[in-house]
Amino acid sequence: NPEIEITFAEQCWKRVHDDYLSVYDMTYWISRHPGGPFHIKKFADIYDSAFLIFPNGHAVNNHPMYRWHDNYHKFPYIGRYGDYVRIRDLPNNLRTEAVTDFFQDATNTDTSNVIVCGSPGEVSNEKTVGFAFDIDNEQFFRTGNFWGLAENKKFTWLTVSLDANDQLRQRVSWALAQLLVIVNSAVESNSNESESFLHYYDIFVRHAFGNYRDILKEISYSPLMAVNLSFLNSKSSAYIWEHYRIKVQADENFAREIMQLFSMGVELINLDGTTKLDHNGNNILSYTNGDIVSLSRAWTGFSLQKRRGNIESSNNRVDVMAIEPDWRDRFPKSNTATGYIGDRYPLCEDLPEKDFLKKGATYRLLGGSPMPELISEPIEFQTDDTIQRMELNLSSFLRQELCNPNELEECQFQSKVVLSNSKTCIGIECEVESIRVVQIGTIFYEYVRTPCVNQAFYNDAKKISPYSRSHSVMCGNPALDEASEACCSFASTTATRNAKYDGERMRFSTATERCKEVSKNICDFSSV
Repeated sequence: NPEIEITFAEQCWKRVHDDYLSVYDMTYWISRHPGGPFHIKKFADIYDSAFLIFPNGHAVNNHPMYRWHDNYHKFPYIGRYGDYVRIRDLPNNLRTEAVTDFFQDATNTDTSNVIVCGSPGEVSNEKTVGFAFDIDNEQFFRTGNFWGLAENKKFTWLTVSLDANDQLRQRVSWALAQLLVIVNSAVESNSNESESFLHYYDIFVRHAFGNYRDILKEISYSPLMAVNLSFLNSKSSAYIWEHYRIKVQADENFAREIMQLFSMGVELINLDGTTKLDHNGNNILSYTNGDIVSLSRAWTGFSLQKRRGNIESSNNRVDVMAIEPDWRDRFPKSNTATGYIGDRYPLCEDLPEKDFLKKGATYRLLGGSPMPELISEPIEFQTDDTIQRMELNLSSFLRQELCNPNELEECQFQSKVVLSNSKTCIGIECEVESIRVVQIGTIFYEYVRTPCVNQAFYNDAKKISPYSRSHSVMCGNPALDEASEACCSFASTTATRNAKYDGERMRFSTATERCKEVSKNICDFSSV
C-alpha cells in the first residue's frame, strides 16, 4: 500500500514507489506518446517542471499505474533526482553537444587554433576573374522572370556546363547524374540552398573518367543520398531493442536500390549482355530478398557530421557522413556471392604491431578539436582540461611527418597525411599498442585505422564496460585492443587507471601488465 506511513523516533516515514524521484530520458516517449509530444513536453515547456505523476487521477486523462509499468523499461535510466551526475556517466545517446552546452558555459572557449577545412575542390573566391552571379539581374526582371536564390544551383550548373573547357567530362557527368539520382522533393532541403546539391553533382565531375566503384563509394557516404533513400540515422535492430524494446528491421531502401538501380541489376548477365540462365532455362537473379535484408544492416549508423562555419546549410549536408558506433549492426553480413563482406580483408588481430607507424598509415587533420570523427569519444574529451592526451615527442619521426615544417620550422599541416615509410617509435609511441588522436602543439590528427575484420565469435571473451557496473556491458576479444585497463587493489571493486593517455585501448594481456606495474590486478569493478 503506497499510503503506509510509519513514525519512528519522532520522524514520519512514508512508503513510496521504487521509481519515486527516479530520473529518466523521455525522448522516446515524446515521439511515441499516444496523445502526441505536447503532453510530455508541456511539463517543461509550460509548467517549468520535470515531474510526471503516476497514478494520475485526472477525470479525463487518467494515467493508471499500469501505464508506467508497461512502458518504463523503454526509457534510459539516468539516476535519482538531486544526484550529481557526470556527463561521462550519462547514457551514450545523451552525451551530446547539445546536452553539454546546456549544462556548461562555453563562452570562454578558446578558438584561436581552429582550422576549418574546405570541401573537395573548394577554392577561395576571386572576384577579379569576373565569374559572379548577380541575384538582382535586371535583364531577368525586364523579361518577366525572377531569379531567386532557388535558381542558383540551376544557373551555376548551366554556366559551368556550357562554358567549361572540358566538355566531354561535363557530358559524362550529366549522364552519371541521370543514373545516380537525387530527388529534390525527397531530400527536403531548403529550396534556396545550392551548395549541397552542387557538391553532390561534383562527385560525377571528379570521377567522370575514373572508376565507377569510387563513385558508388562517394554517393553512399553522401548525406543527400542517405536522406533520399532513407538510411540516414538508421539504427540496428539490436540498438532499437536494447533502448526501446521494439522489434524492427534496418531500413532496406538503399540496400535494394544500390543493387537494383545503381549496379548489378535484377538479373545476372553474360559479357555479351544476354541474361544468364540456370540449368532449367530460367533467368538467374542477381540477389535475393535475403541479400537485401542482410546488406541493409551494413547501412546502419550513419549520421550527419557536425555543422561547420563555412558551409551554406544550417546542417552539414556537404561532408561525408559520420558513423555512430552504437547504432551500427555488430553482426556479419553476407554478400551476394555466398561469402561475407570483409572476406578479402585481414583479421584485425593479424595486423602488425604498431600499425600506426607503418608505411601507408593514414592520418586526417582535425584542426584545433581533439574529438575524432571516424570513431567516438565522450563529449567531455573536448571540454575537460584534465584529459590526458597523446602528445607526440618533439623528436618523434611521426610528428615530423605530420608537422611538415617549412624552412622556418613552422608546421604546414595537410588535411591528409599518408606515411611515406615506416617510422621508429619515439617516447609514448613505444609504450602504447594503439593510437586514436595525436596532438602536435595545439593541432590534432586522427589515425585512420587499417580496414580489417573483427570476428563476431572468438575464444576466451572478456566483459568490458564503461566506468560503472550500472552501464551496459558487452564482450571483448582479449587479443584485440578493445578496452582500457581497470586495476583494483585486493578485495576492492573500485578501479583506477594506469593509461598512457585517456581513451587508450589495449589487449587484455597488456592491461594485466599495466595493473601489475601499480601492484594491482585486473578486476570486475563497480566503478572507475
